[in-house]
Amino acid sequence: GQWCTRVPLICFGTAEWHLPDRCLRQFGREQCIPLEVPDSQRTFHGRDGWQGTRDWPTKLAKFIMMWDNRQMQDIVTPIQVG
Repeated sequence: GQWCTRVPLICFGTAEWHLPDRCLRQFGREQCIPLEVPDSQRTFHGRDGWQGTRDWPTKLAKFIMMWDNRQMQDIVTPIQVG
């Protein structure tokens, strides 16, 4: 499902990481050691003054490409036992 995909969630001028590998036990999955948190750049959060710009697709192109390839970022773990 989409809930187990480690990707940036994009809403116009803002993007935030969805990191399901940090809360797998809540979904009945075996908890592994989480991967490193991706680098949060100022432009990633839109805090450099361009958040209201109409050119957000260009500014967030790297993260849009990650979203388009989200099936490659699925977190697959066994169901938790016990």
